[in-house]
Amino acid sequence: MLTWQNNVSLVFLELDYHSRDVRSSLEEFCQLLSSNSQLEILKIHGSGPIKSDPDDNVTLAHHFCQSIHLPSLKNVILGYHDISECQTILELLDAPNTWRLHLKDKSYKAEPERQDASLILSFLATGKFSDVK
Repeated sequence: MLTWQNNVSLVFLELDYHSRDVRSSLEEFCQLLSSNSQLEILKIHGSGPIKSDPDDNVTLAHHFCQSIHLPSLKNVILGYHDISECQTILELLDAPNTWRLHLKDKSYKAEPERQDASLILSFLATGKFSDVK
């Protein structure tokens, strides 16, 4: 469980390749980000919030978490194994001053199926996720 002091705000946060058993729940993830409103750089590689039900196709952001306002966030680096995890993180962020977004497909090289980033690119263009065929 993550705990934070209210008077401390990080400017750089990197979450990098944590196993499922130590990754935060959506609630903890939202608390972490909202407790650090002065965040300027956010780097996440395979360490976003976990789903309690892996078969749930609804993104985590639709469950109960509102957007997290991060007015100082300038640089976001997202390495994803799973499109829905990346979608969840993007939906959670309200970062109007971000000027750099770096997306990285971090699929395992041994996996035959590559991630289709069409949904993510569509969201960046329109602000909405929709089924891209």
